[in-house]
Amino acid sequence: MTFDILPFSHDHLDAVEALEKRCFSDPFSRSMLESALTNERAFAFVALSGGKVAGYLELYDSVDSLYVCSIETAPEFRRMGLADLFLEKTDEVAEERKLPLIALEVRVSNAPAVALYEKHGYERVGIRRDYYAKPREDAAVYFKHISTFQEN
Repeated sequence: MTFDILPFSHDHLDAVEALEKRCFSDPFSRSMLESALTNERAFAFVALSGGKVAGYLELYDSVDSLYVCSIETAPEFRRMGLADLFLEKTDEVAEERKLPLIALEVRVSNAPAVALYEKHGYERVGIRRDYYAKPREDAAVYFKHISTFQEN
């Protein structure tokens, strides 16, 4: 399966909003998704397969780190390497922006995502109690240091 990773645009808004509702119990609102189109610190991408939105990635430049706001893959496209491509894209953005750290949260029960992040060099650094709602659950906080930009 091949995927084309493209910048998120207004053309993708309806499909990404629908994907949010399919993938998350507490999805981003349409206005939150729209903010990724206008915020100069936000970087959002879609993955297309056969013209269909297969996934969405949203990143935020928080001055000294890159934060992964959302990474999602449509259920029918899971286990095909798309999340790996999104994490490679995340590394590229961090390197382009010269940001030495990537941060994200993940539900503690999401074993496949945890395994994916750890495979890509993310390290668990903490827990955020009751971070998620619907259902209420803790988040594991993960960091990845981009060695190219670490101070000597």
